[in-house]
Amino acid sequence: RACAYARRRRLGSARPPSRRPADPEQRRRRREKDLAAMFRAGFSAGIALRVIDADDIDDLLEEADGGVGSTG
Repeated sequence: RACAYARRRRLGSARPPSRRPADPEQRRRRREKDLAAMFRAGFSAGIALRVIDADDIDDLLEEADGGVGSTG
């Protein structure tokens, strides 16, 4: 659910590359705002950090759907 929320809101790595700030200070502020949005939506700090800081949200979604480490 957290990944789907981030995709809908275009948070973290779900943000299109053309809309990602180049300046480190702007990236830090954007990350804080993205995390705050996740917290307001009711996600725990651990989940929010994992989603926002993910290198690739598609990989994270696959893992959440059981693609990585799945036994069944």
